[in-house]
Amino acid sequence: MKVIVDTCVWSMALRRGVPSAIPELAELRQLVDEARVQMVGAIRQEILSGIRVRSQFEALRDRLRGFPDLRLDGEDYELAWKMLKRQLEREAASPVEVDGYSFRQLFRVAGERGIVDDVEAWFEYRKKRNLTTNSYNEETARRVFAVIGSFPRDAGGLLAWLEARNAD
Repeated sequence: MKVIVDTCVWSMALRRGVPSAIPELAELRQLVDEARVQMVGAIRQEILSGIRVRSQFEALRDRLRGFPDLRLDGEDYELAWKMLKRQLEREAASPVEVDGYSFRQLFRVAGERGIVDDVEAWFEYRKKRNLTTNSYNEETARRVFAVIGSFPRDAGGLLAWLEARNAD
């Protein structure tokens, strides 16, 4: 499985004087060694935006080009939300009610119906994602890293449930 490494982890890895024994950096090295790192344009931009010296910028840019870009656009995010929402609408007594659901309501109902196992985990994933927006703090990176490891399992479980439920 490919992994998208968030900006705060890259920032920690690229910082001088950061001890190499930090678990997050060891994990990043392993992911790089296994060719499992994938990049998203916004993260690449955030990493490079902090480099002021042109030669350093170009050297880092060239190294980052070794990580393939995962092409995402707004439709990808909308599609993920719509898939879960559509499933709930299909099963709801009143599909119109689902239209007004917030993110939290949508996942609470998904949990009640057995679509997702751990609703609180999804809330935590979103909270941690929000923490990383424009944050380059090492402690923030550690808190996100501690939680995010279970996200692929939970996302995969949701996808498997939706696929099984909608197999025609």
